[in-house]
Amino acid sequence: MKPLQRNQDGYLDRGKLEAILGMTEETVSTIEIDELMRDGDKNNDGRIDFDEFLKMMENVPV
Repeated sequence: MKPLQRNQDGYLDRGKLEAILGMTEETVSTIEIDELMRDGDKNNDGRIDFDEFLKMMENVPV
């Protein structure tokens, strides 16, 4: 996750997640980004920490 962080604070907020997804060839709607944040942000602090990110990635099909 470190190379993806602009300010190196250790968290992904909605804006960072949207920017990262914008780098992919997939089209992701704002609703889908909101769902990803809701699903990934387990402690509801408005950002995804590294442990939450790992949990999110466990559910991504390879």
